[in-house]
Amino acid sequence: MPPSRLIRFIPTSGSSVLIGEPTDKTLDVGLASYEGQGIEVDVYSGDSVLRPGQPTGRKALVRRILSPLAESEIGTIRCIGLNYTSHAKEQNLPLPSLPVLFNRPPTALNDPYPASVVIPHMFADGADYEAEVAVIIGRDAKDVKEEDALDHVAGITACHDVSSRVAQFAQPQWCFSKSWDGSNPLGPAFVPLSSISSLKDVKVAGYLNGERVQSSGLDDLIFSVQKVIAFISQGTTLPAGTVIITGTPGGVGWSRNPRVILSHGDEFRVVVSHGVGSLINKTVDLLTDARVRAAEILRDEIPGKITHIRNLIAQEDDPSSLLYKGHVESGDYLVPRRVQPDTIPRLVEASVGLQGRGLNPEDIRPGEDIVLPDDVVVPKKPVTTQGPTPDRSGVSTPGSERSEDTLIGDHVKLANGLAGLSIDPLEKGATPGPHWFEVVPRNKIQTDLAQMMIAEHEELNRLMADLRLWLELEIPVIEDGNSFGAEVQNHLIKEIDMAYKRANGFANTMRQHHIDRIKTLTDWLRYPNVMDYPAAIASSDRLDHFLTRSYLRQMLTIYGGLMTKFQKNWEKVVNPKGNGGAATGGMY
Repeated sequence: MPPSRLIRFIPTSGSSVLIGEPTDKTLDVGLASYEGQGIEVDVYSGDSVLRPGQPTGRKALVRRILSPLAESEIGTIRCIGLNYTSHAKEQNLPLPSLPVLFNRPPTALNDPYPASVVIPHMFADGADYEAEVAVIIGRDAKDVKEEDALDHVAGITACHDVSSRVAQFAQPQWCFSKSWDGSNPLGPAFVPLSSISSLKDVKVAGYLNGERVQSSGLDDLIFSVQKVIAFISQGTTLPAGTVIITGTPGGVGWSRNPRVILSHGDEFRVVVSHGVGSLINKTVDLLTDARVRAAEILRDEIPGKITHIRNLIAQEDDPSSLLYKGHVESGDYLVPRRVQPDTIPRLVEASVGLQGRGLNPEDIRPGEDIVLPDDVVVPKKPVTTQGPTPDRSGVSTPGSERSEDTLIGDHVKLANGLAGLSIDPLEKGATPGPHWFEVVPRNKIQTDLAQMMIAEHEELNRLMADLRLWLELEIPVIEDGNSFGAEVQNHLIKEIDMAYKRANGFANTMRQHHIDRIKTLTDWLRYPNVMDYPAAIASSDRLDHFLTRSYLRQMLTIYGGLMTKFQKNWEKVVNPKGNGGAATGGMY
């Protein structure tokens, strides 16, 4: 007699993956696993739910339920979007005339609880839930007719289609927004098609933190399972093990008012009838999780009374260490990064070992604040690390040299005027991703040029201001009616005013360049694979480098021209035609 349902699991007695049928035919194995109940299974001889073999007569207790299929078995996950009438209605979209198809890689596969759905930081602002029924192909299918489609179906299971709505609606294709690792949990049980009299009778529901938010039957599908298989198998082989996600009913969080997104710690359950059971996963937002755990780890490791910690990043030469930058009370601290004159708190950085602490530095997004409790006070002493603290003078992080006000306020406003030029230009070969700055050295040539430009800019403006004041005070209108001095005065003052405008205009251009640069870096952090960000930023930096040098030459030329004109005309001004003698004291 064929099994009524199967699970893929790891037994309490070992670590081998087994296939078996729960002995309790009515037990919701997903819920039982979540609640820590014992689950007894009749072990089968096969190595897959597609090839279960025969009962061995041996029983086992479940330690952990896995997805019904292994990642190596499923190949491409085929997904159908907008396939429930209720979902199309809540989206205010017309019913599609053809199935909306997109694919997921096998790396998106995830297990039931205790596996978590980890939301990468670039998707944390729009993660949404979707309860779905997954159909598993049991026999290769190609050019299948609709009436023969179910002959190729092995059975069904539950699926949680986790999606990033922000990324989804930012692009015409949906794959990027739904394909990150672990975004597609499957399970807990696989129910063979032979145990289901009609797929239209299958029900699916979604529960967010215990509240039912989705509920429907497959009878609300716009395109039935048979139509979907017939459509996507046209000219394309669907190998055995292919998973087809059939769509989600109405009630997704993004369509609710107010909108609801998956947040750190949220629990979502997909409940499918006919013995499939409850697919339960908790949501982990890497940033929030890292912030919580980092606060616990660092509270006893940091010198001084901590107000904020920012820019938690992995050490270049020691993956088991964490480099932190934080604001603390005044005092002598390890490796001052930058001390603002007469300003407390100070910004410091130090290393903290993470070995055995359960915190992965790669989980942490740079530039985020971790606010510790006000009563956290630890001794004012340097952090003890393994070996000397690495010399990081050649590495900068976005925003690490900006003031507290700027970091908390408008993140694109550049602190200290043009000091934002110290933000790292990217070198050729920079690795895309949230931690690119860890392997990209500061471009010293451009930074030095920028600092020189700032100094020269300020000095030339000061000299031109002095020249203008000199012209206004030292060249009066000539009393005998000769207007030459006034003409020279007005002409030179106009040129100085034009130079001022040119200088300020260029300074604004440079500020805008770095505002755009910061926005590009932000896009890189959120959507690292959309474009070649290193090439784009490097090209922009080269243009900025050229403009900076060009501006310095122009400023020097302008000031030199003004001084030359002033010197040539000075004698004519103080000794106008017909005066007959040198001016006494340089003034009339």
